[in-house]
Amino acid sequence: MKPFAYCAAIRTLGRAGHKYLRLLQSLQAQTQPPLKILVYLADDCPPPPETLGCETLVRVPRGMVAQRALPYDEVTTPYLLLLDDDLYLPPRTVEMLAEAMLQHDGDAVAVDVFRNHELPWPLKVRSALTNWALPRPNDGWAFKLLANGSFTYNNHPPQGACPSQTAAGAASLWRTDVLRALHLDHECWLDRWGFAYGEDLLHFRKLTLNGGRLLVHYGARVEHLDAATSHSGSTASPQRLHLRAQMWFMLWWRAFYALPGLTAWQRVKAISTFAARFAWNALLLLLIGMASLNMQALKCHLRGTLSGWREVHKPFFTALPSYRLPHALRHEGQPPHSTHAPHAAR
Repeated sequence: MKPFAYCAAIRTLGRAGHKYLRLLQSLQAQTQPPLKILVYLADDCPPPPETLGCETLVRVPRGMVAQRALPYDEVTTPYLLLLDDDLYLPPRTVEMLAEAMLQHDGDAVAVDVFRNHELPWPLKVRSALTNWALPRPNDGWAFKLLANGSFTYNNHPPQGACPSQTAAGAASLWRTDVLRALHLDHECWLDRWGFAYGEDLLHFRKLTLNGGRLLVHYGARVEHLDAATSHSGSTASPQRLHLRAQMWFMLWWRAFYALPGLTAWQRVKAISTFAARFAWNALLLLLIGMASLNMQALKCHLRGTLSGWREVHKPFFTALPSYRLPHALRHEGQPPHSTHAPHAAR
């Protein structure tokens, strides 16, 4: 394909070590290399010692969301590749994403980094039981959202790109103007607790809710070298269930329930599906607690959900701008996006 102009933006705390270096090297080895490699480093962290000498270091406020919700004044290209700091990109990754973006007039193309459909069946069962991440037959879509914030995934996807309602955010190619128009800075509230659970869902849901077109590419086999780099401290905390329950409630409230323009039926559907997942998780934790003679996990789940209810009624949250943007995202001069699934892009 013709040269594709884009910048690469890496979010980091500077702790990924050799994984970060592998990412830089894989960017340089792309068949479509970036015009710039921009490294958005948290302002309270030292620079990573690993360098190729071609990166531009940009100091920004610390936070999973804050280090993505930026004006990107340094970006001079119409496309922007957002990356975590612990990835390896095969040489044709950007070329494949760009082809899908151009072929289907996309606003964002994400890589299917975690590949749910390839998990062994015991892990699929566990994921379904604990997270309501449910497999679907191939219907031309990648991920579909439920009204409680859970998702279903294509269990037999093609090797190309499919439309999607959400995605993993570790590696994604965006139209720069669309990313700026999303006002992800309105979602920095998620960083308050040090572990931005649901950040990817919050961002991609905002894109598709407001008329943007999201694709997920199954052929770009990006390798995630260490998913725990950015928040390992939180995952080790005994209060993780409390935090996850709280943030899940807050995310559901903002992105699915408290939306202007919802019909009464849509609100009932959102409440009923949320209640079903809440009850199921509580029952599961109750049974685990009875078997282990330890009810701490159940208590954290209940108290976390209650904390979420309290937080969404606090002034900082009620003062947030609407999650639904005043104007739907549309390509300038283009008709509204089709709701039909495109054929998979190779």
